[in-house]
Amino acid sequence: MVCIHCGAPRPDDLPYCPNCHRALNAREFFRDIDPCIGVHGWLALLVFILVVLSPLSAVLALFRWASSGHVPAGWTELSGIIPVSVNFVVLVFLTLFGLYAGTELKKITRTAVRTAKMYFVAVGVYWGCVLFAAIAARAMHIATGDEMWRGVSDFISGLLYVAIWYLYLVRSKRVAKTYPPLAAHP
Repeated sequence: MVCIHCGAPRPDDLPYCPNCHRALNAREFFRDIDPCIGVHGWLALLVFILVVLSPLSAVLALFRWASSGHVPAGWTELSGIIPVSVNFVVLVFLTLFGLYAGTELKKITRTAVRTAKMYFVAVGVYWGCVLFAAIAARAMHIATGDEMWRGVSDFISGLLYVAIWYLYLVRSKRVAKTYPPLAAHP
């Protein structure tokens, strides 16, 4: 048999031409391709969140902080600058880490899943610190009850975000089939 695209001879049992690599019988060609491999579906959404939405969210949060000029009740101007500055540095770090993790997932590298898991652990630690800071500020009468409950609410929503995506990376068949497992070190 010959290829209908380039005219090169090919075996009858191949669904594609060995010369031009074009499909000859699309139904047979795509039957053998596993649909659970590649950055598609929920995995593509995760990459989009890490590469586009997280940096956009961080920029919007920074603009909100810079434009609000809000100092929590009981804080002096200087004591309000330190936590906001630390939060700014941590937010920039997490944003860059998320960009790196999303890029690694998109490129399908061997360490992509491990990097993404480490990113979500770091975000979980961040939200734990937010909870601790909110409770400590309330206990020291630096923050109002509403500000403390806002921190608790942020912690719960942040932890839910982390848990959902971390479990997705651990349990997803697409993730398991798309990314090669890391070899165990002897």
